[in-house]
Amino acid sequence: MNAKALQLGLVVTLLTLAQSGASQAPSLSHVPAPRIPSFTGNRLPAPGEAGTMSRLSDGIRGLWIDQGSQWFGVNGERLNIREFGATGAGTVDDTLAIQTAINAARPGDAIIFPNGTYLVTGLTVNKRITLMGWGGATLKANSSSRGSTLLAINQGADETLLVGLRFAGNDLMRAIDVDSAQRIVISSNRFDNHFWGQTLRLRSAHLSRIHDNFFEWEGKQGPDGGADANVIVSLWQSDRVEVHRNLLAGLNLITDPTRAQRGIFSQLGNGVSVVGNVLKHQIASTQQTGTPIAVWAAVGTPKFGGLIANNHIDGGYGNQIYVKNQIYGVVISGNIVTNANGGGGSAALVCADQADNCVVTNNAVYGSSNEGDGVNIRAQTGAAPASCSVQGNTIQATARNGISVEGVRHRVANNIVRNSGLNQIIVQAKSDAVQIYDNILEGGATRIADLGTNTTFRNNGGLTPFGFLLENAAGSQLVRIDPTGATTFQNTVFVRQGSSTQVNQLVGTAAVNLTPASTTVTTRQTLASYSLPANSLSAPLKGLRITAVATTAANSNSKSFGLAFGATTCATQTVPVNGGTMRLEATVFKRGPDTQECAGLSTTSTGVLNQTYAMPSENDTGSTAIAVWGQTPSMTGDLTFRSLWIEFIN
Repeated sequence: MNAKALQLGLVVTLLTLAQSGASQAPSLSHVPAPRIPSFTGNRLPAPGEAGTMSRLSDGIRGLWIDQGSQWFGVNGERLNIREFGATGAGTVDDTLAIQTAINAARPGDAIIFPNGTYLVTGLTVNKRITLMGWGGATLKANSSSRGSTLLAINQGADETLLVGLRFAGNDLMRAIDVDSAQRIVISSNRFDNHFWGQTLRLRSAHLSRIHDNFFEWEGKQGPDGGADANVIVSLWQSDRVEVHRNLLAGLNLITDPTRAQRGIFSQLGNGVSVVGNVLKHQIASTQQTGTPIAVWAAVGTPKFGGLIANNHIDGGYGNQIYVKNQIYGVVISGNIVTNANGGGGSAALVCADQADNCVVTNNAVYGSSNEGDGVNIRAQTGAAPASCSVQGNTIQATARNGISVEGVRHRVANNIVRNSGLNQIIVQAKSDAVQIYDNILEGGATRIADLGTNTTFRNNGGLTPFGFLLENAAGSQLVRIDPTGATTFQNTVFVRQGSSTQVNQLVGTAAVNLTPASTTVTTRQTLASYSLPANSLSAPLKGLRITAVATTAANSNSKSFGLAFGATTCATQTVPVNGGTMRLEATVFKRGPDTQECAGLSTTSTGVLNQTYAMPSENDTGSTAIAVWGQTPSMTGDLTFRSLWIEFIN
């Protein structure tokens, strides 16, 4: 007879005896009320009088029945493992007692684990139940079999809930293995170190939730990811699983630098959500391998969607967030990565090997060592991703590149990248049609390096003056511009590599000069200039738009203001503007070999207009000086240059 049947039989017997006594009594009013003694847990009498009932007023309150050998609680749908003989003393194995309670439970029942330490060699759940810990109840691994599982949740146990338990490892067992059970909830549990392989493994556990748990890091060697790998949370072929608000703390030094560790690792799952987790690692000076958060598919088995957001990773090893192998449309957003530690080729945020349409947005990366990058879109063992967006990120002081992209049709925009060791942004070889625009870039050896083809740059600048360098795949310079003084340089460059020569086609803002300069002589004087690189106007109808502004002294003296393209004046004005402004605008287009056409318009704050038309003949293959000049014949200082803006058009 099982425990439930025995419990029901005792209750029915007691009720029958009570009814029998009542039928023999002359009046119910003369029957004394039954008295059930009340005890505290540590004063409950020793069992031995079967059928006796007692009440507990503390601990596990409720009605209890003496079965002769032990007390049994009448607690409805809640089964207490102590009722089945579990001791919680931490000195004897409680596996049989706990498994008996699990077997006795009906679907929907709850198994209660009172405070204590329960040694367990392996438990199995095959039905929908709740395992609930009270007061720090601990399940401690007690098996000597390497790779065994402390708690297995199998097919048929859909919607099982684990809450409030503490799992303690012994270097040999994994904590929880969910296999083909769906909608599992693992919440508010604690997992201590020294689990083997995977602390928590879910296989084909769709729509499950893992949230608000505490994991103490440092697992042991196991099979996931290689012979020397271990994973804290492992998801295998599990769709739309949520891993939210967990804390993974690496409190122990990792002495084996060849070990690959992964914190949260999803493989072959659609729509996995990893949000709001904190992963704190032991910071080490030696190179380590591993990944705090990884979401992978497999080439040939594509998966779709996923969200990695609002996580904080500190001191992690290798690639910090790693999306790989034909998983499309994953969003990496709002994460904070600090003190990253990895070997060459690693990065804080990575989309690799056909992880197309990856979105990396609004993340913050601060600091890395051992050659780490900030963001890396790349081919690692397969083809590079396509059509990824890297936008709105803040990246500071990475050891190598701030942002590195490889592949086609990527967009890198609105990022702030500062003080990376090599390039702030690099477009790698084999890249095509990458757009780089509206970024703020400062510090480092090189601001932007382009090894790709058909790369477009627009409005990338910094808070301080900086140079610009374009290199081809062989490392030869294509364009190098080094502004001086207080100039803030903004540029846009479109680079097209031919089979034998490189042709630079400049599109967008080329230079802005905001350094004031006043006339110091009464003759014509150059106040600002820019050297247009050779072949900038590479084909007919390629052109420039040039704008210059000056202010005048408060007098009626004559002032002349002009703009020249090479040896030809394209816009000019001579008027006695009294304490006002003078503005020059000119457009220059290529008409044919070594032939240009310019049209100019000059205006003043007093409403005077002047138009100019000319045909320069500057050499296409040589640089061309663009100069702004002034002349104040009556008095020096009557005219002050204020700004020059040169924009490439068409």
